[in-house]
Amino acid sequence: MRRRLRLRDTLMLASRSLWIGLAGFALVQLLGWLTPIPNLLAWSLLPPAAWLLVMLAQALRPLPAVRVAQRVDAELGLRERLSTALELGHADEAHPLAEQQQADARGYADTLRPRMLPLALARRPLLLALVPLALGIALAVLPNPQEQALRER
Repeated sequence: MRRRLRLRDTLMLASRSLWIGLAGFALVQLLGWLTPIPNLLAWSLLPPAAWLLVMLAQALRPLPAVRVAQRVDAELGLRERLSTALELGHADEAHPLAEQQQADARGYADTLRPRMLPLALARRPLLLALVPLALGIALAVLPNPQEQALRER
């Protein structure tokens, strides 16, 4: 479940923030049309590369067991069974209901499958990310008037 939650968080963040890397790409390309920039394509690919590194870091970021239990409880309507059992298991003093709570949570945990937590994307931000992508590609493909200035240098 931990991997599924991490994948789901990363996909949601990626779909909501893709426009940032693509806007950086388009902005550098536009700047390259206004002023001569050597290696314009390489410079314009830096913002999407930085965005990709952030997404990779997000995908590799560990989720604490307590947070996983709380989220699974909330999303699947388990009424805090998993998180309570986890807290009672880490308690310094023995609680009289700890074994029963953990047995109950174990019974529910055995029935859980990753597909019970569906993957989701933010579609509207993804569609809006097409605008800077199209602008950046158009600026990269069309003849740049600053290329002449770069050749003269």
